[in-house]
Amino acid sequence: MNMIHVILLCLQFLLFSIPSSSKVTSFTPPSSFSSSGPSCFGNERFALLQVKKDLTSSHLPSDSSLLSSWKPGTNCCSWEGVTCDKLTGHVIGLDLSGRELSGLINSTIFLQISHLQQLSLADNNFQSSPIPSRLDLLPNLTGLNLSNSGFSGQVPLEVSRLTKLISLDLSCDHLGSLKLKDPNLQRLVRDLHNLRELYLDGVNISANGSEWCSSLRLTVPKLQVLSLSHTQISGPICKSLQQLQLLSTLHLNGNNFSSEMPKKLMLLPDLQSLDVSGNKLLSGTLPEFPKNSVLEFLSLYSTSFYGQLPDSIGNLKLLKELDLRDCNFSGLIPYSLANLSQITYIGLSSNHFQGWLPFLQTLKKSTKINASNHHGFLQSLESFQLTTTQWRQLWIHQCLLFHR
Repeated sequence: MNMIHVILLCLQFLLFSIPSSSKVTSFTPPSSFSSSGPSCFGNERFALLQVKKDLTSSHLPSDSSLLSSWKPGTNCCSWEGVTCDKLTGHVIGLDLSGRELSGLINSTIFLQISHLQQLSLADNNFQSSPIPSRLDLLPNLTGLNLSNSGFSGQVPLEVSRLTKLISLDLSCDHLGSLKLKDPNLQRLVRDLHNLRELYLDGVNISANGSEWCSSLRLTVPKLQVLSLSHTQISGPICKSLQQLQLLSTLHLNGNNFSSEMPKKLMLLPDLQSLDVSGNKLLSGTLPEFPKNSVLEFLSLYSTSFYGQLPDSIGNLKLLKELDLRDCNFSGLIPYSLANLSQITYIGLSSNHFQGWLPFLQTLKKSTKINASNHHGFLQSLESFQLTTTQWRQLWIHQCLLFHR
């Protein structure tokens, strides 16, 4: 046997003599995969049990219904509110919405469930506690919903580091309990380039001027839903929002917007819901609506919009709710409103309309109509029979209606 053979034999011996225990794993492997689905990882089950302990400790021991399926030694992939990846067994979804939970979450737990993609703590009662600070330990999150959960204080900077987010909902029913100061709105979305849905209703943003909407155009160009009602934003609605061409929902109601609203915002090709109500200093006129409009909800209630209603409003064939109450519209009400075959509510009260309400008897759906404080005529009053109409409600309070 020559020297080369001896060396090869020695190397082979060394390779196969290395103990298998020297291989290190960073997770506890799942047990077996059953025919009904995957089994969860032990460390992830432990982390979820700790979450349950943190969020139910303030409840009475007799209240055993909270997360009752979350038990040690069971498969956490079968627990209520938990979703696991069908191939890997990792926990990827956690929906704890509407379960009357409260308490504080130890953010270090997030290290053990870092594969999480969807997290919802919506509609709970966290009793003015702050949002968990280390949400950035969940780098794979695509959906985060903390709405109406009683959180308060500053929105943590770590939320802005969740760069895979597609949907973010921090809306709160207690107006102003959450704040966006540092980070502000611009900083929050600066790196969230994948964002499609942003709900910040009731969050105290207190922005002024046009910087907030300019930043949205630059950083989240794929945005489809923008809901910023009651956020104390003031100043004009800048034209740069018109460049968010994928918007389907735009809710800016209950703020302090002023000046003229850009007309093209109402003509975005995918826009289905537009609500700018409650901005008394916001003005503008209605555009000429195209025949292919997909608009379903339009509310300009309690704004300073003015001018006549265009005949093209009849092109809104998918429109279900039209609220133009308490504005400064004037002139004749167009007969083309009769083309709104899907309409369920029309609000025209407290404007300066004149003439007839010509569309009343042609509406096919059960419709609520508010035409209070209207001065005008009902055409062919002798054939106007309330007993045979399909409307749910008709308000004509304080109208001056004359028979021609």
